[in-house]
Amino acid sequence: MVTGFWQSGAGAWADGVTAQPAGPVHAIFGGVPRPARLGVLNSSPYAYQKAVSLEAMGQPAGKWHPRRGINPVLERPMSQPIDMTRCLTPFDQQTTLLAVIELSLSSWLIAGMVPGLQRRPLKKMEPDHSGLLRLLHRWRDEAVRAGSTITRIAVAFEAGRDGFWLARWLRCQGIEVHVIHSSSVAVSREHRRAKTDRLDTNLLMRVFAGWLRGERGHCSMVYIPTIEEEDAKRPSRERESLVGERTRIINRMKGALIRLGIRGFKPELRKAPQRLDTLKTPEGTPIPSNSLDEIRRDMVRLDLVRQQIDKIERTRLEHLEKAPEAGSHPMVRFLASIVGVGIETADML
Repeated sequence: MVTGFWQSGAGAWADGVTAQPAGPVHAIFGGVPRPARLGVLNSSPYAYQKAVSLEAMGQPAGKWHPRRGINPVLERPMSQPIDMTRCLTPFDQQTTLLAVIELSLSSWLIAGMVPGLQRRPLKKMEPDHSGLLRLLHRWRDEAVRAGSTITRIAVAFEAGRDGFWLARWLRCQGIEVHVIHSSSVAVSREHRRAKTDRLDTNLLMRVFAGWLRGERGHCSMVYIPTIEEEDAKRPSRERESLVGERTRIINRMKGALIRLGIRGFKPELRKAPQRLDTLKTPEGTPIPSNSLDEIRRDMVRLDLVRQQIDKIERTRLEHLEKAPEAGSHPMVRFLASIVGVGIETADML
């Protein structure tokens, strides 16, 4: 049944009625059945605006009520955010092997909770993903020999410098892996507290087990992106770093000039290198040679940074033009169409 409401002198909609009304919307869509028109209206607000404008231009009086005409079957539901503060998968501690990893540059510390074993295994090893997988399989075999059945292996570690490559690799090996948001783990705020890798793994194990039980307040997880999604963020982050470097170079040149008593000079201007030789200190002397050479080198760095920023922005625009419907490009283009939102802000969002 088609639900809707149409007020017009030429036609009327009612539940179950499929008559063709003579009105502005009917004129726009050329007699297309109402369900097809409704899909277009719901997906394109500009069609509705056009209908209203046609009505104001002398078309027969009529008013379409989109709120009363929404069909729950044809309407696209609003996406719901993913709740990463708790696990919705049922947790059976007797059949689940848990492991948490404390990652560092020189070593990994792996703590486990193995069903059927009274001890809490703890292993320190060099960074080796293959060795980590062998260790998990060894603990699983020990649990099986102790009479337990392992149907699930869950691993977690904190998000940090190592990124998400380990999580992606473990998932390819059939291991369930989660990445803990570092700032979501509650820690003691005492001025003097013991902090070692062993204590950190104990804390991670407690919050990870509570998260798996579905309890809120222990920690929250972060989304594990694919390598393509992670790589797509690099241009925006590189540009952000270059913009910060550009600001630091400009401030360093201004500071060097202010130390000499020279104010009002803008080293970020394109013609600043030509005007540099004409600058004089309050004593009437030119800029000392070492300071002048330092400023010139900074100007060369500034020009290089500007070129790199321009190249990143041009490349991003080229990708948007070549593949406007690929990946997140449609959303970037939609956000950039909003007044006051540029490509950089749209890409960051």
